[in-house]
Amino acid sequence: MEDARQLVRQAFEQARSSGKPDWHRMTSAVLKNRLLSITGGSFDESDYSASTFMMFIESLDDLVDIDTSSYPPIVELLELESGGLGPHDVDSVSSRPRIRSDLWYASLDYSSGTQYVWDLADLRARPIRSGENSPIISIVTQPKLKEWRREFIDDYIDTNLITPEQEGQVGSWITEHLPTSHLPTHLIPHWNGFLRDKVQQQLLTWFHESGIEPPQDLVTTVRERTSRKQSDAEALRRLILRVVGRMTERELEQLNLPPRAVMRVMRTPRH
Repeated sequence: MEDARQLVRQAFEQARSSGKPDWHRMTSAVLKNRLLSITGGSFDESDYSASTFMMFIESLDDLVDIDTSSYPPIVELLELESGGLGPHDVDSVSSRPRIRSDLWYASLDYSSGTQYVWDLADLRARPIRSGENSPIISIVTQPKLKEWRREFIDDYIDTNLITPEQEGQVGSWITEHLPTSHLPTHLIPHWNGFLRDKVQQQLLTWFHESGIEPPQDLVTTVRERTSRKQSDAEALRRLILRVVGRMTERELEQLNLPPRAVMRVMRTPRH
């Protein structure tokens, strides 16, 4: 699969070369179009033993992360550079739990209308086949996901992790069902963990009610690299938000903002 990884890296490199500020994130549809462009239209996920493009992406879970809470799903490059993180950028290598990719996607793919079953022979989640009666996996519906989002925000709304200025942002994220990227950056890992725990609980309930033993690797551990540059920038961003929240009107009038940063905000569509 190394050639597949290289193709995906090239697709993200194209986005970075084009000057996109969020080059490391793109929809699954855009990613596939870029892969087709790179290969002159010859890319076919079946060449990599995948029956769908999403299954192809899921097989690269050490390279990319998939946000299936939006439609189409958002694919994010885990490596900050096409060749990987440099030794001076890496602050630490840690581990984090992740639900097995086939069960994760089967649980959250409500937008496609596809039903997924638990294959008792292969012990794997897959799309249902015509005429079969294998156990259908319970999918997280959009209303249920909205309920979870509201529950998550309610846990943080009275903390200093959500400023008054960000309350409208998180409100839109809930009501308009926006991608995870629309959350304040520092809340994203908290939400990812919250969603993982909710999906895990729903899956365990489904396995129990279906009389099926859940797989031992339902939750796996992946190695996660943390960039010192990213961590430092995010810490500074949070500090600035706290400082601005306590500035007087006179101090705000004297605030000198970089013109390019202001222009980036003005170009960002408001929801």
